[in-house]
Amino acid sequence: MSSTPGTVDELMPPSHGGSWTDGPIVTEAHPAFGIIARNLPRVDGLLAHAAAVRAIAARIPDLLRLDLGVALVGGWKKIAELQSYTDAKKYGPEETIVVELTRHIITSVNKPTLDVIVNSVKVDTLPFELKLTVTLDGALLTIRAGKIHSVSPGACKGSFELKCEGFSILKQDPAPLRLPGSWTFKEPVQIPGGNVSGTSPQ
Repeated sequence: MSSTPGTVDELMPPSHGGSWTDGPIVTEAHPAFGIIARNLPRVDGLLAHAAAVRAIAARIPDLLRLDLGVALVGGWKKIAELQSYTDAKKYGPEETIVVELTRHIITSVNKPTLDVIVNSVKVDTLPFELKLTVTLDGALLTIRAGKIHSVSPGACKGSFELKCEGFSILKQDPAPLRLPGSWTFKEPVQIPGGNVSGTSPQ
């Protein structure tokens, strides 16, 4: 869809200095252990069972590969003040507008799933919830013909929490994000609402 600054796992490194690809620690004492293990084939010995769960947990960071740019634009599109720039009667199709946003908090909730496959057979699909919160102190949006063409995000902080059926698996407290100075979308993002073409909206 667009050329964006990266994914959540790339731009929010773990506070412990390691890597999200190391996988979260899921032990027998964690409430999520039973959820992840519930449909695994029975094996002899707790160690083998725990090792299987850890192998699954090691794939959970893949769920963090959410395109951060798409999440940000999804929040910007909903800002009421931007909808006025979709009015083709006020802003011609070749007119470029640069809009500055003050502090703005974007919350994105995504619900990815993880399939559990044993011996080429899917035995379960685990539901997750990824809540991403990004706080921006100043951002410049370049708008033309009712669409966002490019973004200069300014200062930015982000945090997230990944849950499995209500139980926290991974969590990152608010921390600065090192975004590029600006990026341009390959496909400009339409701002919903308004009257882009000058005709009555459908």
